[in-house]
Amino acid sequence: MNSTKLNRVVIIICILMMTVSFGCQNRKDTDYKQRTDDEVYGIINDKWESQFGEKANYKTSDSTDEEVIKFEPGTGPLRLADALAVATAQNRQYQTEKETMYNTVLDLTLVRHEFKPNLFAGGGFGYSDEEDDSMVGGRFGVGLSQLLADGTRITTDVGLAWADVLTGNARSGFGSIFSAVVTKPLLRGSSRKFVLESLTQAEHNALYQIRTFNRFRKEFAVSTITGYYRVLEQQEKEKNAEDNYLRLNKVFEQISQRAEVGKFPQHELDQARQDVLQAKDNFIREQKLSKQILDDFKLFLAIDPGVEIDLDAGELAGLVEAGLDGPKFSEEQAIETAIEQRLDLANSSDAVIDAQRKVELALDSIRAELNLVAGTEQSSKKIGGTGKNSVGVGVELDLPIDRKEEKAAYRRALLTLNQYERDHAEAVDNVTAQVRKAYRDLKEAAEIYEVQLANKKLAAHRFDNTTVLLQYGRASTRDILDSQEDYFKAQDEATTALVDHTIAMLNFYRDAGVLDVKADGGWQITEKN
Repeated sequence: MNSTKLNRVVIIICILMMTVSFGCQNRKDTDYKQRTDDEVYGIINDKWESQFGEKANYKTSDSTDEEVIKFEPGTGPLRLADALAVATAQNRQYQTEKETMYNTVLDLTLVRHEFKPNLFAGGGFGYSDEEDDSMVGGRFGVGLSQLLADGTRITTDVGLAWADVLTGNARSGFGSIFSAVVTKPLLRGSSRKFVLESLTQAEHNALYQIRTFNRFRKEFAVSTITGYYRVLEQQEKEKNAEDNYLRLNKVFEQISQRAEVGKFPQHELDQARQDVLQAKDNFIREQKLSKQILDDFKLFLAIDPGVEIDLDAGELAGLVEAGLDGPKFSEEQAIETAIEQRLDLANSSDAVIDAQRKVELALDSIRAELNLVAGTEQSSKKIGGTGKNSVGVGVELDLPIDRKEEKAAYRRALLTLNQYERDHAEAVDNVTAQVRKAYRDLKEAAEIYEVQLANKKLAAHRFDNTTVLLQYGRASTRDILDSQEDYFKAQDEATTALVDHTIAMLNFYRDAGVLDVKADGGWQITEKN
């Protein structure tokens, strides 16, 4: 090869490499991410139904258009609404559920892509040296591929080829090439339902996962509220333990003064001292437990356990002021509503329909296969020779002689359908049982709270009366100590009963399928008409 030819080859290769490099680096990585996000979230928005609740808190934490809420310490008590907002923004399981939904919908975009006109382009450049012929050449082509709903697959390709002979007798020049292939099934796999099965199932899977995510959101809201009130409950118990310790200390001082003048024997003074020590021990334990439960809640919120936060005790006081607020519909109405509105039941019901469709598809796959194939290739000039023009039409036949595997798949599809039907029936039974239990738990919690509220009032009255009797020497040390212990227990039990009722009510609304999650992570109830 002479130096002129060699320089030409080197220059062409350099230009080609620079072009490819520029084309690969021209688009920013964020462009690819944003375009993908727009497509995925567009599908989610289209499939988001009104009964799913407000459309919020469903985008991944790295989305450019998703507001990320971070907890800032030192900004005052963490209110319940703020805790819900922080939890949906930071909780690790919540983020995983969002990403699972995103990935499922992302899979749908890939299946949809197969049924769209897909352009492709590319080429090559190189040098060859065979016997007496030495040449440099290249080819660049663009094409289109598409799968139609009736099973027809079309592939076309238009290209340009070029060769420059360096030495030898081959012919230099340019040539254009056009090729097209069409394949259409006529028997097995020709039905629209069969061809679109992958797309249909991907569409359903996306909807199922969106439902699953929204069912999770309801459960997550209840879990967050439960965790918040359990912390407040424990902190209230800690205050009660401290109050009990201080009260017993005061009682001990009174008895000690009267024991000095002989109005109380020494063994009663020792009883009071022992109760004071036990109260202090209990207070220390409650303090420790309060810190542990608060740390657990911080972990749930994905807040560093070392960060000091305070919850709003006014939330618990608000429950006391609001009193009991039961559901406005009966147990039977709740069961009916749950069966109609529970998103997990909708998924199990639709899974039966999917299984029925797969039985039909499995039966179709046993049939004979007959495909019509047509193709053409046209070239203006064959490099190193003459042009080429060809057209071909033919059929491909596969008779249903050996369909052992397909018949086995059909039998499996029938068994799978039976399984999904049983699973759905079991799911309905489980939901019915859940709602019945939640309704009973709510009624029990309401009754227990009423009892404990009366018990607390009575215990306070009894302690006050015993204190007065003690001053006049008409009550023993044991009387005052027992009355204080009963009052202390009544305080704790009333607080627990109140929180239990609130949680039981939320669990009932969740299981009945009427709890909706709001944009701020909070909740509201959709009452049945």
